[in-house]
Amino acid sequence: MLQRAPHPIVPSDRSELDSPSVAVDISSTTSWSSVSNSRRQQQHGDIEIVQCLQLENQTLKNDNHTLGEKNKTLSSNQCRHSSTQVLDKLKVFDVELLTFSHKYGVVAEMFPPEHCILKLTVPNPPPAILSGSCYASKSAEELCLVTELYSLLPDHLHQFVPTSHFQSLLEQQLQGGRLSEISKLRVMAGQIFGLNPSYFDTGFTNRDTIPEIQKMLGMTGSRSSSKFPPVLFTRQERDPTMSTVFGNWEPLAKVLIY
Repeated sequence: MLQRAPHPIVPSDRSELDSPSVAVDISSTTSWSSVSNSRRQQQHGDIEIVQCLQLENQTLKNDNHTLGEKNKTLSSNQCRHSSTQVLDKLKVFDVELLTFSHKYGVVAEMFPPEHCILKLTVPNPPPAILSGSCYASKSAEELCLVTELYSLLPDHLHQFVPTSHFQSLLEQQLQGGRLSEISKLRVMAGQIFGLNPSYFDTGFTNRDTIPEIQKMLGMTGSRSSSKFPPVLFTRQERDPTMSTVFGNWEPLAKVLIY
């Protein structure tokens, strides 16, 4: 039986294995694999960093929200505590403030100044409250109002003037004072003006249709419903400019005498 001799290695085959191009291909493949692994590791590390930053950001947001809620609570409690302190301090002087309010309603104003006026500070030097310049402008009138109020109020109560409690107390007292004076005037009106006292009872209606009352007011017919009847003006003549209103002092003097 014939035997085949082994195939000899041809020199050209060895040269192909040892060829530089083959070595370069192997080296390139190895390098690319290494780079790919490195990139995957880097990407994985970047993802972990981003996740950590996201968690930290969410934690900071939660902490910030919690602090915000605490600040709201503290601010609310502080304001409530502060207003309560002022209110307690004011209540100590309520009796004195009520006495002042009654005096203010009698000698100064029947209606309280607006709250925004009470927050004004008295200028230095203060304006002359008995001068005609008080009515030169709205701002001048407001300054005179607050100056007059401070001049009548004891110094130790000045600090409470801008508070809403003072405003409320003053308004309530002046309203009560007006009602009281009107009630007294109703009782005495018959004697003051020489008319039937029943005309001024609270239950009496259509008093402006009574001829005696129309004559006293200087009005007749439908004009009798005017807020400023002629009797209030100088010479009992209505002035459209209102410059002479309350110029007729006689009926006012009769009221003040009683």
